[in-house]
Amino acid sequence: MRQIARSGPSLELWHTTELTEEFTVERADEIQTFTDYRRLEERLFTQMDREVYAHTKTGPTFELARYSTGSAVDLRGRNLNWNQSFELIATAPVGGDPRPLRAKLNNYSWKSQCNGLFQTPIAA
Repeated sequence: MRQIARSGPSLELWHTTELTEEFTVERADEIQTFTDYRRLEERLFTQMDREVYAHTKTGPTFELARYSTGSAVDLRGRNLNWNQSFELIATAPVGGDPRPLRAKLNNYSWKSQCNGLFQTPIAA
């Protein structure tokens, strides 16, 4: 682990633990679907349970400690853990064409920016 010069209190375990199950660009080829991503995420949360939660103190003194099992902010036992990815699926979608909208660029004029480095659209 690399060392960083800093002042203040010592870093806690959750600051220094290196988790190997996080999504990185190196894993982009193996993660092709949302299901693939959720499997990786489950491995990450299992690793966090083993390497962080299992070594973090519990009890009334740690009621607001994020990684303390059973604390008020421990979302692992909740119906919906907002720390994990989920998909919202509409049972009866309402709306028009499901295809993504595309801008009609011929309805805009263009203004050169940064000595012609790029252009920005301006409504005609």
